[in-house]
Amino acid sequence: MSEASIFVGNLVTFPEPDKVTAYTPGFLLVKDGRIEDIGPLPVPEQYRGVKKIDYGNLWILPGLIDLHSHIPQLDEMGRYSADLITWLEKYIYRAEARFKDPEVARDTARRFFTESLRNGTTFSVLYSSVHMEATDIAFDEARKIGVRAIIGKMQMDQ
Repeated sequence: MSEASIFVGNLVTFPEPDKVTAYTPGFLLVKDGRIEDIGPLPVPEQYRGVKKIDYGNLWILPGLIDLHSHIPQLDEMGRYSADLITWLEKYIYRAEARFKDPEVARDTARRFFTESLRNGTTFSVLYSSVHMEATDIAFDEARKIGVRAIIGKMQMDQ
């Protein structure tokens, strides 16, 4: 048998665009990294012997999707300014300029994706900086951490 695990807990799934199904409690069978079965407890007899991970009363949710973030802005979260241009000039343009250094780009991307995944985000649509190498590095870090991403190089000249 290939690598399989059964996760037990409270589950929510979206089998159709306008339908939500909850199993409280339920099980989720994952085989070779793919969801193979989901349903209410008890776990079907056919899965006897499969490694079981029991999360008790915790919820198991589908991965979240982030549709708009900027990787270089990670360390600028919570910074305030009275207006957009002042905020950009005081914080954001400086943060993005640091992405010229590949080590800064790699460290920030690694932390960005680690934190995203820790918070349940498994897919993101993102901006990097104007630096092509930083964008390539972001793809590399997303791949290493296991997050799916669409990443665009920031396009601006002023």
